Amino acid sequence: MQEVARLNDLGERDKAADTLDAAMKRAEAERESIYTLQLDQDRVRNDAQAAADRIIKHLRQSGLNGGLGLAVHDELIHWRTTGDRDGKPFDLQVALALAKINYDRAKGGQKGACFIRLRELP
Repeated sequence: MQEVARLNDLGERDKAADTLDAAMKRAEAERESIYTLQLDQDRVRNDAQAAADRIIKHLRQSGLNGGLGLAVHDELIHWRTTGDRDGKPFDLQVALALAKINYDRAKGGQKGACFIRLRELP
């Protein structure tokens, strides 16, 4: 970040801001790449619960539209669909772990709605 300080000292504030924006893009891309590798490693270790926990953590760090419960539900549908389509038992185990997490997080009437949504999965 010495470059940012140098640019600011030269009065190049817009270039300094652009430099920071570019650094943030690289960091975000690296973060996503590491996340994908972590999920791959969870698959190698056959640890569906670790993958589900990692997905939840990743979702919490992302901007969520509709809340965590809906985001987890969308993820479990993705994992289940991939598992069914490609015959990947690990993906089905991740979907099940996500469903359990979502159900355990639900409160009151949400538990029933969560259970109904699970039963309606393709």
